[in-house]
Amino acid sequence: MTNKILKIFIVATEQSGDNLGCDLIKELKKRTNKKIIFMGIGGDKMKSAGLKITNHISDFKSLGLFELVFNIKKIFNILNNNILKVLKFNPNLIITIDSPDFSFRFVKKLRNKKLKSKFIHYVAPTVWAWRPSRAKYISTLYDLLLTIFPFENKYFEKYNLKTIFVGHPIFNNKIINKKNKNKNYIALLPGSRHGEIKNLMPYFKSINDYIYQNNLNYYIFIPTLRHLKNSINSYIKDWKIKPLVLINDNQKQKILSKTKFAIVCSGTAALEISQRKIPIIVIYKLNIITEFFFSFLIKVKFANIINIIKNKEIIPEVINHKLNHKNLIKIFSKNINNVKKQQKQILEVQKILKSLKLKNKSSLNASKEIFKII
Repeated sequence: MTNKILKIFIVATEQSGDNLGCDLIKELKKRTNKKIIFMGIGGDKMKSAGLKITNHISDFKSLGLFELVFNIKKIFNILNNNILKVLKFNPNLIITIDSPDFSFRFVKKLRNKKLKSKFIHYVAPTVWAWRPSRAKYISTLYDLLLTIFPFENKYFEKYNLKTIFVGHPIFNNKIINKKNKNKNYIALLPGSRHGEIKNLMPYFKSINDYIYQNNLNYYIFIPTLRHLKNSINSYIKDWKIKPLVLINDNQKQKILSKTKFAIVCSGTAALEISQRKIPIIVIYKLNIITEFFFSFLIKVKFANIINIIKNKEIIPEVINHKLNHKNLIKIFSKNINNVKKQQKQILEVQKILKSLKLKNKSSLNASKEIFKII
């Protein structure tokens, strides 16, 4: 690459992608003397790192198949508008982060335009869980795939897609697990999308009610994002125990060091909380029609990646039709004061997390691989 200016278009439609994109932008800047112009879809973190945003992650509110139907026109408008912006921008490189359904359509359309950019996807689609045909499909779309789980590479390499394990991004920021005997907070993490919050907050209220009714000596803590805070506040107006709702990262870290237990929406947040040696319960709730459809496609028994890797329930899960107020309280009551269960979960999880970590952080490894192909 001889040009003095490097133009990169990045697509991230979820909060986890925004976190990854932010770290990647910072690392790419460090590794070259060229001026880099970043444009694309992202959130507040990517914007703060230097991304000129074409659409914000808050524009992507759909959760599952059923919900997507009502947002399909908006999503396709975003897709097509960004196609036009890419063609005008004429980037050297296009990076899509996770969000396979949107990302792959986006790249397919750009490939049809005969764009000369290099294409990279960061975070492999879960072909080992469902829709294995995607492995072959994306091998026709991308020049490089960056994976965050070591067992994934084999699914794509057989179709001659260059695939590199770069380590899991939860290790990008060093976590110091301070020993704190006075752990009197219960953390509730309802997800990073409005749809997840709408589906899960009624069940978190059940936990709040249970703690209040049984005079358990705990405070409630909800770490969230700026654009979701008002939504969460609307759900907690009548809660008996007023939760501490925080958006500031430093404040979140301080309270997490005092957190005894957490109930977490399935996803990256579950790994992040587990990394802190906090025992958790994973919950999730799809629309019943979406759940019915996916039940014929899903090839794994669990929702949480720790359980999937070991093929057993190390972390308790209460998901979809099994998630009701009675079941959640039952699991919570069995785990909240069972120190032996909590310690066993922490120990087994830490063993698995070690296999996801490399010497250097994932964003550094990813940036090295990216510069090799441009």
